[in-house]
Amino acid sequence: MQDQGTKDFCYSEVASIKKDSSICDKIRGALEKNKCYLSIALTKQDLSICDKIQDGTLKDECYRNVAVSKQDLSICDKIQDHLEKDKCFMYIAFTKGDLSICDKASGGASKDMCYLEAAQTKHDSFICDKIQDQQMKESCYINTK
Repeated sequence: MQDQGTKDFCYSEVASIKKDSSICDKIRGALEKNKCYLSIALTKQDLSICDKIQDGTLKDECYRNVAVSKQDLSICDKIQDHLEKDKCFMYIAFTKGDLSICDKASGGASKDMCYLEAAQTKHDSFICDKIQDQQMKESCYINTK
């Protein structure tokens, strides 16, 4: 008799190879099932598969990765965790080179970090002016020279 962990692993591997999330449905272990959905959703960049994930942290990770891959800000809004949502906005802001996206971040620290990263990436000290935290602003000016 096979143990359930071995079966779950087998289903997960087959689902990954076939890129078929319906195979994940056969997995009994909650964590393994959620990871299976995550893997398929990221491979296929399919938001509807993210919706099947029961674990909030993994679901948010799935939404963030699909949003960044598709460069779709509206997907970031589905993320429940504020830090993950801010990361989503930040990654898309960098990729698109659109600083106005940093303004969507919820907290001042997240916005400042977004501006800092953008300034350093673009080697543009004028972006540092948007940073509220004085220490981070000074660091920004130093690192963009």
